[in-house]
Amino acid sequence: MVVYIDWNMMKLNKHLLAAFAAVSLMIVPGVAPASAATSSENGFSITLEEVRDGNSRHLEWRYDQCVPTAGETAKVTFSLAKEGTSIPIGESTRLELGAEEAGTYTLNATCKYSAWLAPEKRRVTLTIDALPAQPEVEPAQPEVEPSQPGNNTNENEGPFTLYFDQAGEADEAKLTWRTTGCRAPQEPEISLKRDGQTVDIVGLKELPLKDQPAGTYTMTAKCSPEWLAPTVLTKSVTVTKTADETPAEPTPPATNSDLVIESAEFQESPVGRTFSWKATGCSAQNERSVKVSVLFNGHETSLLKSSRTETVNASQWPTGNYTVVAKCVSLKDQSVLQTLQKDVTLGRSNLPTTFAGRALNYLIPRPGDRVQISSYPTHNALILKDGTKAEPFKPGEEVKISFAFNDAEPLIEGPTLTADQDGHVETDLWIPLKSGAQSFTIFAVGQQSNSQLDYRSVIAPHSGHGISVAEVPGKPRSLKVVSYQPEGSAADRTFSKNTTISLEVVDSEGNTVATIPVTTTAAGTLDNEIQLPKSLTVGRYTIFAPTVLQARGDYAAYFYFKDGKAWAQWEEPASEPAPQVIPALRLVPAKKVIPALALTPAKTVNPAAGLAPEQAKTLIEKTPAAVTAGATETAETTTTAPAADVQTAPVNETASSQLAKTGVNLAEALVFLVLFAGVGVALTGVRRA
Repeated sequence: MVVYIDWNMMKLNKHLLAAFAAVSLMIVPGVAPASAATSSENGFSITLEEVRDGNSRHLEWRYDQCVPTAGETAKVTFSLAKEGTSIPIGESTRLELGAEEAGTYTLNATCKYSAWLAPEKRRVTLTIDALPAQPEVEPAQPEVEPSQPGNNTNENEGPFTLYFDQAGEADEAKLTWRTTGCRAPQEPEISLKRDGQTVDIVGLKELPLKDQPAGTYTMTAKCSPEWLAPTVLTKSVTVTKTADETPAEPTPPATNSDLVIESAEFQESPVGRTFSWKATGCSAQNERSVKVSVLFNGHETSLLKSSRTETVNASQWPTGNYTVVAKCVSLKDQSVLQTLQKDVTLGRSNLPTTFAGRALNYLIPRPGDRVQISSYPTHNALILKDGTKAEPFKPGEEVKISFAFNDAEPLIEGPTLTADQDGHVETDLWIPLKSGAQSFTIFAVGQQSNSQLDYRSVIAPHSGHGISVAEVPGKPRSLKVVSYQPEGSAADRTFSKNTTISLEVVDSEGNTVATIPVTTTAAGTLDNEIQLPKSLTVGRYTIFAPTVLQARGDYAAYFYFKDGKAWAQWEEPASEPAPQVIPALRLVPAKKVIPALALTPAKTVNPAAGLAPEQAKTLIEKTPAAVTAGATETAETTTTAPAADVQTAPVNETASSQLAKTGVNLAEALVFLVLFAGVGVALTGVRRA
């Protein structure tokens, strides 16, 4: 039996095995799996992904579901930063990365789907690692079978290899390249970049360096076999400056080298505010360029755009002094040839204002509504180089709030706020109710910096659907809630038919104090009397009713509770007048009539009988001495009558003095005394007889 061995086939198999081993050593150890990050929120989402192609890689980002409102155009803006440092990306959605680059990348995106509503924001973070350095692998040499004829050493039989080097010096310096071992239907794809910029080498086998600037030249070769995965090889050569590239004397300036800032200004339109600048000059081709930066109150800002002519969104920039700094820079050594600056003052900026608590069915706040004002920007904040946000006020500064209607009427004073440590203010407040107003403005003015923020709004007609409240006679804690809608809108009802909804009673601080279920009518209207809780305190309250499917916010009606009664009005009712207090009458006591005094006269001797008088006894009388404010005092008066005198004058004199103090007529008292004395003498005579 004769066995024929195909030595050529065995040789080919060995060559293929050697090539696979070499490629595995060069590629497999240095490749880590690519990674991606996607925002977790529903609706609008963004994705940041690392994409690898052989030994090259890049970052790529995209978005999904930024849906505009009816009649408007949605816009998505991106910003990229690496470990806090902003990376200019313009309108690009891709960033090339080197093999050695590593770090944490943060992608921010804003979806502005309406000019009237706050935009949606998303952020994702992706950490990538550097690719391991690839070891130099010697091409595997195929085994030679000396005993077999037909063996040759063709270089294309080895693994795919790129040869890229610099040859020659001075004017003869050049870059040369070639490849071997690419067994594919087509020639290898060759590309060249200098410091990341593509160099055209189509149809060339070498590149003279006489007219080329210094830098790092990187060549990429790609071999795509028919049945195998492509193999990509890269190799870099650093080209340094030669003596001939450095002139002995400076190059004379170009004729159009004078830098000029033609304009720098803020512009306002119905859709927002922009800031633009334009610099001319410094335009020698391939020699100079212009770089522009913007300062806010002397602090450098971090803007993504820095070319000589730009327009940026400044709708949320605070008031203050802005400076446009333009520099003419040499492309050879990045030296600054000329610097100019132009100052611009922004006198007013926007005051973000939204509904406090929940949105109402007419979407834009109106007079009488409770809103939240905040100087913190809702989007497109102006970021400084140190990572902080530009502030509109000084920390601790007093900020005065005021209101104006129709741009012509006197200001209505509001509260005075104090800026926080970041130079911002934020609070909830009521817009004063003004019937018939066509527009209104909320002002926030710093009392030290004079910086002004304002919110201006034109009052547009709303849909005509809503609720109102009315007082119920005889029931101070009850209100009647009634819905209304424009005529001829049967197809667009205020509420769903025969549906139970919940009315919420909310106080001035946004706290729900009562939830009252009510049922709509068969026509989709509301006409119900509700009982308010007994815990209500003095203040303004809001009754909220949900719109159909809550697609348009809530309906709202206001009432004021005061003096134990619900008033169907927004304004605070006037205080009821206090009952008139009649001062107490000062009573003067009537004159008191003193009863007749029971006097005991002193014993006397009848002169006719010739008897000697006895010593007169002491007459003691007790009589009221004074009557003051209803109190009575008793005084004792002692009168001593002479022994031989039977007259009662001393008694009468003393009694008259006391009686005069009590207001009794003196003459009448004397008559009573004489009568009592006569009666006493008569009784004495009878007893002795």
